[in-house]
Amino acid sequence: MSASMATQPEPSRDQNLLAEPALRRTLEDFVRRRVPAPDVDDVVQTVLCDALASAARPADSEELKKWLLGIARHKVADHHRRAQREPAAELPELEANPPPIEERSLARWAEEQAAPTSEAQKTLAWMARE
Repeated sequence: MSASMATQPEPSRDQNLLAEPALRRTLEDFVRRRVPAPDVDDVVQTVLCDALASAARPADSEELKKWLLGIARHKVADHHRRAQREPAAELPELEANPPPIEERSLARWAEEQAAPTSEAQKTLAWMARE
């Protein structure tokens, strides 16, 4: 065993509570209802990082859950504020209508593609009418 591993402190009880999968699911469910799906994990991670960095965490599991949901509420608000400030990505301008294909070139292409059968000739005649 290395010396650095021996000197690392044991996780405290409230740090272990923060690692509970059920608590993470609760946070994810809470955040998922309030932010777009691609951003859920980022917001939840931010909540958990802030909770771990805080020295004043509730010791009771129910109080910890309420406290975390309060942090999550603020992080969701921060997320929406940030999204309003960031300009939307500019998309290239598209033409309103694509340029029309010349009818002659389309008819020429259809003639080249058609097999020399009576059914193909009927199809070409129908295409010309339409």
